[in-house]
Amino acid sequence: MHYRPSIFAFTTVLLTSVNLCWGIYANAQKPPISAKSQQTTALTVNKNPLQYTFKRHIWDVSTLVFSPDANKLISGSFDETIQIWDLKQGKLLQSLPGHKDGVNAVVISRNGKTLVTAGGTAENRTDTKIQVWNIGNASQVNNSQKSSNRNRSIRKLHTLTGHTQGITGLAISPDGQTLFSASYDKSIKQWDLTTGKLIRNLVNHGHGIRAIALANDGRTLVGASNTKVRVWDAKTGNPIRTLTATPDSVEFIGFTPDSQTLIAGSETTIQVWNAQTYQPLQTITSPWIEGFKAFAIHPQRKTLATTSLNNSVEIWDLTTGKLSQTVIPAANHHHFDQIYPSSIQFSPDGNHLAIGYGGSAYLRNFPIHLRRL
Repeated sequence: MHYRPSIFAFTTVLLTSVNLCWGIYANAQKPPISAKSQQTTALTVNKNPLQYTFKRHIWDVSTLVFSPDANKLISGSFDETIQIWDLKQGKLLQSLPGHKDGVNAVVISRNGKTLVTAGGTAENRTDTKIQVWNIGNASQVNNSQKSSNRNRSIRKLHTLTGHTQGITGLAISPDGQTLFSASYDKSIKQWDLTTGKLIRNLVNHGHGIRAIALANDGRTLVGASNTKVRVWDAKTGNPIRTLTATPDSVEFIGFTPDSQTLIAGSETTIQVWNAQTYQPLQTITSPWIEGFKAFAIHPQRKTLATTSLNNSVEIWDLTTGKLSQTVIPAANHHHFDQIYPSSIQFSPDGNHLAIGYGGSAYLRNFPIHLRRL
């Protein structure tokens, strides 16, 4: 397995358990004990404020997505696996293999039936494939399925090849027919999800692409490359404009659910634009020297949640750009100063917040009424 060599690598996330501390370290090395021998499943339940703590990954959770009905949580990790959790019962549905260099991106279609996963790095080209799965009827793994690590209701539909370096971002069109993938190879590719065929390449980026986002109306696609955000017409593949986003490299990007606001963030700065006129609305600066790691946009409120490299989670008012709340994860062990919440995601109804911290996932009620998670 290969792991990111820097604590500033691109991620998207889950949360860690209080009794298992994993981090991304500078010059990170493979753990001395194999991933297979370390895989265990643990679940902690506490009704308020913590709902679930999922512990399954043996390395940092890099990406996280809820199913549209909010009944499933899917996590990807640098340990090269994807875990699918049942949020009603707090049980593991399936562990999916298939990647050789860590999982960077996971996306699910609006009907909840198609899951797409991808990974890889800029330096190592051992995993440049995109895996497309049918998970529409995923049910709990029984004992016989655990032994073979298979759930027969989950099927791999396609393996997409074409990128020459690791994949950093994925987006599915509202109708579930089209996939966009971004890569360190400086390209965005558009795929037909039904056939698995490549439709077109969007290649005007001058640097590796760190993140992409598709507006909820399916019309506009954006890609983050170095300090720039390139805006594309998602239907035609034509470029619309290029925005100068932040003083340093843009790491994450997204639209508000109404497709009216575009948000791009780097370690130090988050820039907010009107997505119709591209006029800047707000500039949010990290309150910490350590900087931002990831963000999540609330599906209903004008609210942004961020994670930071100083081990905190921040809640921001997007209308004013002001900090509303700072929360410290309960798993914050100060003697492990390189462990931090590496990713964050709101549930589709906005009532829960999932945070990635080490190899586990915390699921919290939202709003958060305590200073400590």
